[in-house]
Amino acid sequence: MKIVKKAITLAPLLMIISSVGCANGGDLSTVDKGVNKVIATDSKSTGETEEIEVVLYSSSQEALVTDVAYSYRSDRGRAYARPLQNGSELHTGDHYKIQFTPREECYVYIFQYDSSDQLFSLFPPGKNFIGADAGNDNPVRANRTYFVPGEAKSFELDNQTGTEKILFLAYRERNLELERKTQNLLQAHEQNDTRQVQSAQAEMEGISKGAKPQVMSDEEATVKNDLEGMFTHVQGRRLVCEEDNCVSSITFEHLP
Repeated sequence: MKIVKKAITLAPLLMIISSVGCANGGDLSTVDKGVNKVIATDSKSTGETEEIEVVLYSSSQEALVTDVAYSYRSDRGRAYARPLQNGSELHTGDHYKIQFTPREECYVYIFQYDSSDQLFSLFPPGKNFIGADAGNDNPVRANRTYFVPGEAKSFELDNQTGTEKILFLAYRERNLELERKTQNLLQAHEQNDTRQVQSAQAEMEGISKGAKPQVMSDEEATVKNDLEGMFTHVQGRRLVCEEDNCVSSITFEHLP
């Protein structure tokens, strides 16, 4: 049985179901409508059951959709980049970066817990960050691809080994409270004040909590090449959020 997933709004639904039936030379024998999806089953044309699963969203409140790709390049003789995924093992000196393409104007905030469990803001970048692309700021524009930290720049892992976690937060509306807390964190890091860093980070506990998007490894997800060639062999993932905000994360191991 073949299962195909599509993320669409309500309006094109009948057209997709109709086109599937025509393409198979048969009719769709059953349509099972659920709360968030429609499953159409065709068993006439081939004698085998083909199930088309359509992830369904109301046209009055479309899903918040963002294409995201994570990539890294090893410093150990491998010149080509690889996708950065949950459970990936990176080494000191490896480079990594992020790109994302929102499907509508929205607000994106990216953070990272490093191997010493310190929290850093990756996007939008702090005012003293060198190398960020012009325009890397909120609100992010629809269908524009953003590179983090920049199209010609990547992050490099230091000598502190351990587990690292990247948080990707997307909001339909601006989150002023999160921005205030992030500004406090940035200032504490800039002043190299350990106590202020701890206090500011404690204020931000819970940022990883929130609605989880549906993550789809989608061939249609936008992945663009950067000036470092970090995304040549990387497939993106499509984050489909049914809420007005959501958070996704990846965790990787930083080895010596």
